[in-house]
Amino acid sequence: MIQFLPSPLQTLSKLPPILRDKVCGVVFKSSLDPNRGVLCQSRLYSGTLKPRSKLFNIRTNTSAQVSNLFQVDADRVKLQDSCEVGGITMMAGCKDFRTGDVFVCQSLKSQFHNIDELIQSNRTLKSTMNHSKPLFFCSVEATDSISNDRLEKVLSDMMFEDPTLTLERRDSGELVMGGPGRLYLSVALERIKDERGISCKAYKFRVNYMETVSQQIEHVHTGPLGELHLTMSPADSGKVVTVKNVCPKTREVVEPAIDSALTIGPLLGLQLSECLITAKFNLIPPEHSKFPTKEEKKDLNLMVKTAIRDIFRNNLSVMTLCEPIAEIEVEGPQEYSSSIIADFSLRAESLEYQTLFSDEGNWFTLKGCAPLSKLTDFSSQIGRISRGMASVLKIETVKYGPMELDSCREIVKMFEEGKL
Repeated sequence: MIQFLPSPLQTLSKLPPILRDKVCGVVFKSSLDPNRGVLCQSRLYSGTLKPRSKLFNIRTNTSAQVSNLFQVDADRVKLQDSCEVGGITMMAGCKDFRTGDVFVCQSLKSQFHNIDELIQSNRTLKSTMNHSKPLFFCSVEATDSISNDRLEKVLSDMMFEDPTLTLERRDSGELVMGGPGRLYLSVALERIKDERGISCKAYKFRVNYMETVSQQIEHVHTGPLGELHLTMSPADSGKVVTVKNVCPKTREVVEPAIDSALTIGPLLGLQLSECLITAKFNLIPPEHSKFPTKEEKKDLNLMVKTAIRDIFRNNLSVMTLCEPIAEIEVEGPQEYSSSIIADFSLRAESLEYQTLFSDEGNWFTLKGCAPLSKLTDFSSQIGRISRGMASVLKIETVKYGPMELDSCREIVKMFEEGKL
């Protein structure tokens, strides 16, 4: 423990001078207690914390008063008169505090903006405030209907304790849980079973893939109202739809129809992205001034959906999947930089290295982008390489990029076989 874990007093010299004589700490776990309300297990980095102390939350810009302090020893809890520097305590009464929040004493509230800038520049405190956005998702369902009613409440409580977990109830009734990794979600599901007694099953862990075209394709569709020339081509970012040769009233009909048709791709029924779509209409001039009528709107909708269905069907060979591209940021001591760079370079498409000099010693920062499929064990690997000293500050999806056709075919095959 002495070799791998820091001394409680080591962090004192790393804090900004304005905080050293004042109360400053971090909530490393918040939980809901049926009797005591919100409980915040916290580490104190400076000052002395006592019951009735007034604290200021940097994240929420709100104040709270500590009602009681508790010392936790395994499953035993006892009241605590005070908590000193480096100590760990459990606070009651701070209902707006959450996991990762940094708090200071109330007297520093007027200097909030300066403190926030100092914390963002301090790696000891900054690393606690960065929460990864969900990168992997799975559908969750209890094994029996009785437990199914409790499952959503249990997952909501877990989200309260762990901000890296997300929960969404889809229109189909599907309950989807998201997290930073497959192992992370697996552990969360085990906790539901062990701690709450709810046996649940998770359907295939998956990445949010999308579909796109690998080269420009064209199609001409003829309907009762005229012709539709449809063109699709790859794009660097997002989906852009351009409609030509139509009046405003017709545009109001065809644009939603195009968007709707592009939500279901031909490979796996996923949304289309990273492409440019041009729809050029050559409509037969209407014989009346009320164009389009209700029936003509139906014909336009059918014309658009049929054209998109046909262009997909005729060009399946050039359709491919888009995978999420994540932006990554890693920070750690200089002594581990070469090993981490070696691992990082095998995954990343781009790499930016920077050395930081400070009172804490020489540190480095690595930034880059990598396909999400190459990051399944990244955080764990960085921890092993650096013995827990380096931190992954950021893994966040910033765009989607087309996969190679061979990789795409492999993913499609796995989907068809039920392996994804």
